[in-house]
Amino acid sequence: MRAFTLLELLIVVTLIGLLAGLATLSLTSRTDGARLRGAALQIEQTLRRGQFFARTRFTPIWLEFDVGSNRHRLRRTSPRMRGLAADPEEGAWKTLVGVTVGSVRYIDHRDGASNRDHVRLRILPSGATLPWEIELRAGEQRRMYVTDGISGVLSRTELIGETQA
Repeated sequence: MRAFTLLELLIVVTLIGLLAGLATLSLTSRTDGARLRGAALQIEQTLRRGQFFARTRFTPIWLEFDVGSNRHRLRRTSPRMRGLAADPEEGAWKTLVGVTVGSVRYIDHRDGASNRDHVRLRILPSGATLPWEIELRAGEQRRMYVTDGISGVLSRTELIGETQA
């Protein structure tokens, strides 16, 4: 009868541990990437909803970001406006789970919005905004997303801390 030596068993256990560690790192990276994509999609949906409300109500709408709390919401530009149908979700904060908002700022604009904890982006009655960008972070990954201000589509512009596949 032949048996394994203690040295052989230690080598096999060590190799299994190394492979499990590598698999965990790969899974964590993929999970962070999925969180970033999900957060960008959630923000894009909120932007498009704000564009819809601005166009149908013929009034400007704010897309507000509470950067420190990783939240965003839609608000009318003036809470005293009358004659508008009440929206049950207006003013309700939506939290980005597992993602940190690094900055939100207008592109080529002098308002310095990128360093503030509370940023308001104005959606005009036409549905347009000034072009703006947002930095999202999850784990070791950071991504920049930008919108042209008209289409409401968030496009990934820059990968930081991640290799492109």
